[in-house]
Amino acid sequence: MTNLERKSQHSSTLFLSLPEHLRLFSAAQVAVILQVDKIGVRRLVREGKLEGKRIGAQIRISQTAIEKYLERVEAQARR
Repeated sequence: MTNLERKSQHSSTLFLSLPEHLRLFSAAQVAVILQVDKIGVRRLVREGKLEGKRIGAQIRISQTAIEKYLERVEAQARR
């Protein structure tokens, strides 16, 4: 295992050991999860449909916020 692989594995382990509300994703990562573009993620945050936190110029979205958003979308789809 290379040094880079060890660092990556260590980072993944640390990330997964965090409580869900502290696991923060970038707009680009959330775009992949939701299958939309980054602009769409930023729009959802701006409109208050997806809870996000601004850290400097970056938007970060917690795993919990993503799950809540998906639950609301699924509930609306069932109506």
